[in-house]
Amino acid sequence: MVPCPSRTSAPTRLNGVSAAYHVTEDFFFLAETALHRRAHSFETLGGNIQLLTRAERHFTYYDLTLGYNFLRARRLSVVASP
Repeated sequence: MVPCPSRTSAPTRLNGVSAAYHVTEDFFFLAETALHRRAHSFETLGGNIQLLTRAERHFTYYDLTLGYNFLRARRLSVVASP
């Protein structure tokens, strides 16, 4: 959970998970999902205006990515001889 600054008593929260699976050395899958609840908006800062209902303040994010590593990093080991 990442707390965000808020001017109200209920903070804005973002909860999520991310997972990666390498199928081969070059191909991988990445899956992400997150839930967000917006605690304050223009409505609390601008007065008694209601733009969003309570249910409209909940957001769900999801993503599934297929990736390819085309710039693979290699380590170079140098052994110094006496």
